Amino acid sequence: MDESTPPQIAGHDVVEHRSAKLGIDENDLLDYLNWCLLEHLVHELSLDKQWLASIKAEPDRLAQVKRKVEQRTRAVWDLPNLQKLYERVVQTTERHYRQPITYEVLLRLLINSPLKCANPKCRASPPDVKLHIDHVFPASKGGSSQYENLQFLCAKCNLSKSARLASPVRW
Repeated sequence: MDESTPPQIAGHDVVEHRSAKLGIDENDLLDYLNWCLLEHLVHELSLDKQWLASIKAEPDRLAQVKRKVEQRTRAVWDLPNLQKLYERVVQTTERHYRQPITYEVLLRLLINSPLKCANPKCRASPPDVKLHIDHVFPASKGGSSQYENLQFLCAKCNLSKSARLASPVRW
């Protein structure tokens, strides 16, 4: 077998092999893949606006979500994760407005966060760049204006990020 032909590896060994080849921690890769799959599921469920509107007021809406999700994923879901998934889908489909950043939160951010771009590929700092306060989980998607959801990004990185999720953000 030549170098260009990947070895035949099954199951968990594939993740271990690929993460080693990429130089990425296996658990970080699995967390990222899990996040990607969950966000894809959220996206798919949020496209069915008629279904969402029809179950919103139903007392058994979680049972309906459970049926749909388990049919789609072919996996059994527990109630806490189903609830989080449903809330995330609803959050995606509703219009959100940015809450103001309080003076206390701004001070905490200034004191506790390095005054440089949080993008690991950039890390620029003033006076070379102008820093913006960025919502890690975008306000337009329901992200809060609390300290835990804020970071500094240079103007270029913040404007290119826009309302996208820059990295896996856990529910």
